[in-house]
Amino acid sequence: MNKPLPPPELLTVTRALRRLTQALDSQSKQLETLSGMTASQWLCLQALAQSARPLSARELADWVSLTPGTISPVLDRLEIKGWVQRTRSVEDRRRIDLEITDTGRSQWQSAPGVLPTQGVAQFAALGRERRKALAQSLEDLTALLAPIKETTRT
Repeated sequence: MNKPLPPPELLTVTRALRRLTQALDSQSKQLETLSGMTASQWLCLQALAQSARPLSARELADWVSLTPGTISPVLDRLEIKGWVQRTRSVEDRRRIDLEITDTGRSQWQSAPGVLPTQGVAQFAALGRERRKALAQSLEDLTALLAPIKETTRT
């Protein structure tokens, strides 16, 4: 029995995703070379810099799409560098709050970022509706390609 062929647009999407992955990998390497921080560290600093309040590790992990197990060593390295501060929450003693330090904010602001400056400018020039449509398309594609989590049967 022959396997049905996928829609022809899938090849276009697959090739575009490959090129996107290569571009992001290249930019990430440049970011680390120029600033001494990884893309994950930069994203964490960005989230903390833009947050109106301290975040928990879980909130930060959700915000930057990392697992709690992955974000913990990232936060350890950021804390060692003095770029992030962990403090016990005054509202809930069980919670550890994360905040960007002045040094961390300075490092984040001076780093080139995870996306090329030219690409960010071109994206901004697209107009609000086109940007929203592209963002939604990427969200839709991510949902289609995300691994299905099996539910535990009880």
